[in-house]
Amino acid sequence: MLAVALVGAPTACRGEPPPLGGGTTEDTSTGSSSSSSAAPDSSGGTTQTPACADYLACLAGVEPERLPEAEAEYGPAGSCWSDSATAAACDAMCIDELEARCPVETGGGTGEELLTCSIEALAPGFDSPVVAGDGAEVLPPSIGLVLENNCGCHYLDPEQVDPEVPTYFGAMPMATWQDFHSTFMGTVVHERVRQRAVVELSMPPPFYCDALDFGSLSAEDYALLGAWLEASAPDAAAWDGG
Repeated sequence: MLAVALVGAPTACRGEPPPLGGGTTEDTSTGSSSSSSAAPDSSGGTTQTPACADYLACLAGVEPERLPEAEAEYGPAGSCWSDSATAAACDAMCIDELEARCPVETGGGTGEELLTCSIEALAPGFDSPVVAGDGAEVLPPSIGLVLENNCGCHYLDPEQVDPEVPTYFGAMPMATWQDFHSTFMGTVVHERVRQRAVVELSMPPPFYCDALDFGSLSAEDYALLGAWLEASAPDAAAWDGG
């Protein structure tokens, strides 16, 4: 499942991140791209978010003289991470500043180039475990292709993934039609995927994967995946959406 250099970004692509400080939940719609969440630490505070790591990397390139001051707030040991409310405000500011100072060109699609978070880019030559076809109780071929091209982290073992790929918690199953209708952390998988990928635009993670038209999805893939998930993830025999 997915530019700007990462500085001290927590390792996040091998599962599903928790909401930032208890903020975003599965039923919360943001309607825009967001940073991955800041995980609580043992002291009750939070940790630096990827957006703020990216912002500091951006600042180092365009305004290095401001970096020491910014690191005092947004760095891994900065004042932003004392509590979840402050962390959320800082994360939002980092996203805005990153877009203003170091914008990433959007565009492109899965058919034009090998995307960073595709299975093939992450593990060249790896056989895809995605089960797609034309019959009942299998994923539609077009959906299988979207998953292979954008969601590679979900299909690989940790040792197959580049160490710079952010790690998070859990490994949500997404290889079969049955997986999408199973329950993961108390939520039906296709509902969770829709919340993360279509509503929040936080999966595939924009801070690591290619920046395209909708977070890390091309306009075509976003529309196709969104329509399929909105229809409650029908199997290939029932799906006529492409």
